[in-house]
Amino acid sequence: MGFFNEFNRDDLLAYTDEGPLYFSDVLLTSPQKDSIECIHYAKNKSSLLAIYSALYYSKSFFVIDASWSRSFTNSYLELIKHNTINESIFFIPTSGSTGQPKLVCHLVTSLFKSSQRSLHHHLLSSNSFSILSLSPSTMGGLLTITKALLSRSTLVVSSSHWSSQLQNYSNLNLSIVPQQLSKILSFPSVNPDIFQFILVGGDRVSDDVKKKASHLPIVYSYGSTESCGQVIATKLGESIDDYYCLNDVNIRFDHNELLLKTPTLAYGFLTLNGFHSLPLSDSFYLTNDIVTQLPKFNVIGRKDFQFQSGSKLISPEFIEQEFKRFGFNNSMIVIPKKHDVYGFVPVMFLKSLENVAQLHVFSQQH
Repeated sequence: MGFFNEFNRDDLLAYTDEGPLYFSDVLLTSPQKDSIECIHYAKNKSSLLAIYSALYYSKSFFVIDASWSRSFTNSYLELIKHNTINESIFFIPTSGSTGQPKLVCHLVTSLFKSSQRSLHHHLLSSNSFSILSLSPSTMGGLLTITKALLSRSTLVVSSSHWSSQLQNYSNLNLSIVPQQLSKILSFPSVNPDIFQFILVGGDRVSDDVKKKASHLPIVYSYGSTESCGQVIATKLGESIDDYYCLNDVNIRFDHNELLLKTPTLAYGFLTLNGFHSLPLSDSFYLTNDIVTQLPKFNVIGRKDFQFQSGSKLISPEFIEQEFKRFGFNNSMIVIPKKHDVYGFVPVMFLKSLENVAQLHVFSQQH
């Protein structure tokens, strides 16, 4: 419960479409003991309250959204029941839009440590507003909630698009991905003075977008679900090309692969094949990201075949494998193609015109 001791019953935590959410609402909840709280986030007051309640009671929890099927959910919940970790933990999905779905397992204390680490470098004021622009089923969204709690800023949650709230508040904080930054830049006129700062992460930002966004108070950052959020960032008001490590973060490079060491590293991850430890080398997490070294930090590739599209990890081998199940055999290959908005998009090359006709039939049947 820790920092919750500083709250009063009538303290405002968030604005939602269904009305304000106060600390007294959290006190009225009573989650079951010795159980994993499965939270289906749906942009409403009740699902947000479930997250606050899990944090307040130091419950172990599992956050998913509508993209997860019921069969996957039930399978993972069955596996989670058999965890042997004695501390409160939370599970959060990763691996993006393709690949075997997996849940990264973190200690709940790591969520608070990561939030405090970020706030140490990018402080939120208590009279500011944080718009929840990312789903809490992502690390960025969950950290937005936790940082708002720790800083006593007010969270803003709406079922309408997050961007519709920009003109309703001032002293705003945003945590967004590059595609959302492009969305802001597409608006006819956004007053940069409404923002305290904008944290951008989750994918590489093109130099062109950075140039167009130079009038906005932006912090560019790097982190992952496995590191429990940002670990490397730029400084507000300084060069957007100079990055530094946040507190308690150590890095090193192995043939330009980034290796991370921090107290907030994940405990491991869960797939339908069971629990797995993080890939480590001397306690450093092997990210598989090929980067340019500090201070001119940039992710320039991967050691594996994964790539990012719209801040989602794409596994081309998985896509190819799924199509082979439907009779395409070795007649196709999936590769990344550069895209102005999404960074990269998956493109399929087919071996012959016969395969094109086969794909046309397949698309009509599925």
